[in-house]
Parts: sequence; C-alpha cells; structure tokens
Amino acid sequence: MSSSVQLFRDQKYHELKEQCIQQKQLFEDPEFPASDESLFYQSAPPRKVEWKRPKDLCEDPHLFVNGISSHDLHQGTLGNCWFVAACSCLALRKTLWQQASSSSTKEAETEMGLVIGHAYSVTAIRKLRLGERAIFSLNAEKLFMIRLRNPWGKREWNGAWSDNSEEWKKVSNSERKSLGLTLENDGEFWMTFEDWCKNFTDVDICRIVNTSYFSIHKTWEKKMMCGAWAKSSEPLLNRSGGCFDNKETFLQNPQYIFDVKKTEDKVLVSLQQEDRRKYKKEGKGDSIPIGFEIFKVEDNRSYRLHKLTVQERTATSPYINTRTVFLRRVLKQGRYVLIPTTYHPGIVTKFILRLFTDVPSKLRELKADKPKITCWSLLCGYPRRVTQVKIHSAEGLQKQDRSGGADPYVLIKCENQTMRSPVQRDTTSAVFNTQVVFYRKNTDSPIIIQVWNSNVLCDQFLGQAVLAASPSDPREQQTLQLRGRGSREAAEMPDTSRDGDSTTSPRSLFLCLRTLSPKKFLLILLVRPVLQTLHQSCCLSWDLLQHLNICGMQGSALSLHQWPVHDHGHHLGVTGSHSSKLVAPHPILGMLVLTKSTYPA
Repeated sequence: MSSSVQLFRDQKYHELKEQCIQQKQLFEDPEFPASDESLFYQSAPPRKVEWKRPKDLCEDPHLFVNGISSHDLHQGTLGNCWFVAACSCLALRKTLWQQASSSSTKEAETEMGLVIGHAYSVTAIRKLRLGERAIFSLNAEKLFMIRLRNPWGKREWNGAWSDNSEEWKKVSNSERKSLGLTLENDGEFWMTFEDWCKNFTDVDICRIVNTSYFSIHKTWEKKMMCGAWAKSSEPLLNRSGGCFDNKETFLQNPQYIFDVKKTEDKVLVSLQQEDRRKYKKEGKGDSIPIGFEIFKVEDNRSYRLHKLTVQERTATSPYINTRTVFLRRVLKQGRYVLIPTTYHPGIVTKFILRLFTDVPSKLRELKADKPKITCWSLLCGYPRRVTQVKIHSAEGLQKQDRSGGADPYVLIKCENQTMRSPVQRDTTSAVFNTQVVFYRKNTDSPIIIQVWNSNVLCDQFLGQAVLAASPSDPREQQTLQLRGRGSREAAEMPDTSRDGDSTTSPRSLFLCLRTLSPKKFLLILLVRPVLQTLHQSCCLSWDLLQHLNICGMQGSALSLHQWPVHDHGHHLGVTGSHSSKLVAPHPILGMLVLTKSTYPA
C-alpha cells in the first residue's frame, strides 16, 4: 500500500477480509452500521430505508464490467451528486480510478435545463473550428468549448451547442467525430466557455501532481508532514495561535522550514484538515477555517520564530472552511518558514501539510526555541545576544569586466560562522535581500560583511563593513560605507583621519605593501591610490613606484629611508602610535544597504 494512502479509522481491507473468512461471516462495518444513524444525523428519514447486499440485487453482482466509463456512474435519490461527479472525472483516467445538495428529485432548473445547486463534472476541453474546410484555414473562427456531464445520466443543457442545437450545423462531420459528439440524452453535453462562466458559480480543480521517479513528464519533489494544532496555557508550548491578525499569539502555531535551492522555483502547498464529518453526531461536523503564511527568513535559521523583524512575508493562502487549502507560488532562492494556522486561536485539530517543489526542499518542523544548554556551554559559553541582519543591496561597486559589470556576492562573518549569499550576475548595484541570524557568545566580536566578486579561478575582494551590533543600535534601514580589509573604520564608527592634520612632518616614510590574499584587484584598489599620492607628494619617480607596485603584489615589504617628503602629509591617513609611519587611508569602495536587529538571547 502506498505510504500516502490514509486508512479510514485504521481499517485494513486484507485483515478484515481474512477475519471474515476465518469466522465465516459476512462483513458488517462497525464504522458505518446498516442503520438510519449512518445516513441521517439530525433529521428523521423521510421513509423507511431497506439495506441490502449486492447479492440480494442480482445473481452475479459486479461493480464494473469490461472496464469503467464516466457513463457507468449515475446518482440515485441520495444527495451525493458531488461524489458521483468526482467519480465520473476519475473514470476518465483508469490509473486514477485504480488508486483510488438535496436528496429530492424535484430540484429547480434554469430556463436552459441546468439544475440549480447541482454538481456537474467537466470531462473535456477543446478548441472548435467552424466550417467544412476550417481545418485548412488559418482565419477560421475558433471557439473554446467545454464538455460537462450530469451525474444523473440525463437532464442536459438545452442552450447554445446543446445536442440538437442549430450551432452544430456549422461544424464539419470530421470535427464532430473528433469531439466524440453523441446526440443522446446521456447527461453529457457541450457548451461554450462564455456560457460556462455565466451559468456556474464555483469550480473545484483537482491537480494531479506527478511524483514518479520514472516519468518523461514534469515531476515534483513531495514532502508531507502530519501535525496538529494543540492548545496550552504556556506560550512556548501553545500550538494554536490563530491567524496573522492575532499578533500576540500568531507565532505560537506549528512552524515548518524549507529551502528553495534554485534561483526561482514554483512551489505548491496543500494544507488539509482532518475529516470532521465523523463529529456530525455531536453537531461539530463542519470544517473549520484554515490557512497558512509563508515568510522568507534568515538563510541559517534553525530555531522557531518568536518575533518578526527582518523576515519578509511572501505569501498568504486564502482562509476558508474547506477540507483543503491550496496555494501555488513562485519563490526566490532562500530559506522559508511556513506557518499553518486556524483562523481563530485556541482550536484543536489535526492537519496534513504537503509541499511540492522542483528540487528537494528539506521540509521539516521547527521545534526548538533556542540553542540547547549542554555541558559544553559551561566551557565554551552560551549565546548572550541574538543579532539578525538583512543585506538589502550594495551600490557603487567597482567594475570588474570589460562590459562594465561585476558578479558580486556577500560573505557575512560572526565569531566562527560564515554565511554566503547567492551571486548576482553582471551588476555593480546588486540586490541581495539576504538574511542571517547569529546567536552570539562573545558580544565584543563584531559582525563583518564583505562583498566579493565571483570569478572562475579566484574571487576578488570588493569591500567590507564592520558592525558592532549592540542592542542600542538603530533598527531602521541603514546605508554604510564599504572599506578595505584590515580597516577598523567600521561604517558605524567616525573616520579617524582628518584633512589638514600636519602634526607630523616626517623625514622618513615607511611604506608596507602587503597582500592579504593573492588577488590582483585588491592591490589595484588599495595600492594604486598610495602610489599616486607618493608620486605627487613625495617626488618619487613613476617608474620606481610601478616597481614598488609589482613588489607589493608579491606580498613583500619595502622601506624607503630619507626620501624627501614635501609638507603634504595630509594626503596620507595617519594611523598607529608611531607618527613616523604613514599608511594609505582605506578608500570608500561602495555603499551597503542593510537592516539589523540585536536583542538579548
């Protein structure tokens, strides 16, 4: 039996059959006894109901003979047209069949023969060409047609394009044959798409999701989770917080996390509540309003959400009191949290959550509220602060290729963790929308955000910003400066260099050219401004400076002693405790737009 098949009241067919054979008894369903209570919940039956087995109806009973057709299914006096109509659709697909509202016969009809409040099944959709030679004509008139079936097997539509209407004279015999047109009162009829929209108010669509590993057609990766909304007076244990409108309790619902690995991926979500018809005898058989929310969250999130700060609300399903709520949405690459909810808080019931994606999503439930305290916490420490950072974009980056663009990505570092964003192609103004969360043990350790350019052989550093990330920091969106590596000029700290500072007038200049990684672009950014300044202020020949540039790229250090230095020291940033050592100021390499939030763990 397929793992996706849900047993009704834990009844197993083969076990029940074996039990009846051993006991030499005919099966009597304890969950559906042959009594009036199984058919009528609140009202008395209109007449006496007689229960019979198939053998009492005919000598050799068979449910279907020589296969199944949608014409084999007819509704009797029982008001289950919705069930028969659904079976008629299943009968059109043999494989599906194998896997798988009034009771009065005097329903009101429209002038065109349709039964009001009745369920019909759609059995075909076609594009119809008009005229005898329409098939060879590019300008032939075309109509979108829909074929429907009345589950009663009779009483059809008598408007335009009904079985005996004049409109069919415009259609060639070959076109009629390809449509399978039958002029019989069998309950099946055609109508135009426009008439279908005018005469019907609701449509239920059953999407067949192909999850087979052996298929030439589009397939989906499926993940299914069984969960429940459970009520508790303790907020951290409560799992029935209601919809998004309930701000105080919304995040007390079950939370599920999944990843979108592709740049964009179409996601199908199905939330199904338990069948509540078994509670009809207690007057609680109606479905409850349910729905769900989807949030784009931090790429490294592994604990439950307790407050919404940098997270992005990306999708909301309709809230409706039906058995299943469905949503199809295209999501961008990243990590998401899906929160299924009842509309009202405090409701207890079970549900099944299904997620279909193009590539595996790793759907799982978030159960932990925060990192666990272990014996290692006494030695290594326990997180004292939680910092959430969202990198919106980077602007004004240096051009990296002949086309004038770059392929930037972001590295976000905190303590011993490093998170990387997806690469943005061919742009110097990249939009990242990357989120991270850090549970920080060392509150003095800064958060470093670096922008890199992606290359085939060796990536190039473009700039960085350093964040102190304390609880007093503003939580609004900020625009920070990107500086060179090694600079303690964090974007949040004031610039220590001052124009016109001539407190030192050195006679000697110590210049250290050092590469932190073998990347030529880094040295062009950081060294060339120094060389230009030396050329203008120190009267050094350009040839010699070019030689220094080459040596600097090799990671060597050069000392220049007793070179004449003009009194223009303000061109160089003075750092360190020795006034005789001057280093180049870190130029602004771009701007970084971000939002951050820090609070105690």
